[in-house]
Amino acid sequence: RQPRGNNDAASVRYIFYVQPEGHFGVYLVRPDGSEQTLQAPTPSAAIKVGSATNHLAVACQGDKITVSINGQAVGTYTATVLNAGEIGLYASSPTNTGNLEAVFTNLRLTSK
Repeated sequence: RQPRGNNDAASVRYIFYVQPEGHFGVYLVRPDGSEQTLQAPTPSAAIKVGSATNHLAVACQGDKITVSINGQAVGTYTATVLNAGEIGLYASSPTNTGNLEAVFTNLRLTSK
């Protein structure tokens, strides 16, 4: 997430998400708050479904963002906005689907 500019309606950010049903997606939120779909929800055999643990990785090098699930690269995207910023973790359960349990461990940030 990039710092919000004085005239921006939203913080510019990239969103990478994984659904327990076996889909992932990648989006860019622009300064005006609109979203650009970089990867529409896509099924991937790399995702362990249900309550299984998934290991997620996002590598940003130059203008490239590579996302991996359980050690398998599932997509590389060209970043139109990528500067020093913040990272965040978020978990959400679809409405009326019951309880949600999310655990985030072994978070590593490295710079090369």
